[in-house]
Amino acid sequence: SETSKLEFYVPNNIDVKMNSDLGDITAENVSGNIDLNTDLGDISMRKLEGKINSVTSLGDIQGEHILISDNSKFNTSLGDIDVQLSNPLSDCSLDLSSSLGKVKVDRPDLKKKSSSQLNLGNGKLKVIMVTSLGKVIVR
Repeated sequence: SETSKLEFYVPNNIDVKMNSDLGDITAENVSGNIDLNTDLGDISMRKLEGKINSVTSLGDIQGEHILISDNSKFNTSLGDIDVQLSNPLSDCSLDLSSSLGKVKVDRPDLKKKSSSQLNLGNGKLKVIMVTSLGKVIVR
């Protein structure tokens, strides 16, 4: 089987938009408005800073060291969402939901879980994480 890999290096504070019909997306060390979309594939994020929109129809969304600076959304139809936010939770308003799966916040300063939905905080940064079938974890 053939595989393809494309790598792009972008300066800081440049808007990034990546779209794929079929395939995984990985974004690292990027800041600005970040828009990551794939129909079939996983999205991996590491050391991102900015406004983030991360959407996949069938796949997992994973993030480490994510610092949001504006309202952000993470959405998958079939898959898990597991994101480590660097922001203090007091800065955030979290809207986490799964139609069929567990939802939890697992941080040293807050541990909460639910069978389907959590709405936490009233900070200025709105963070929406939604999956139809899968779990949602904020670390």
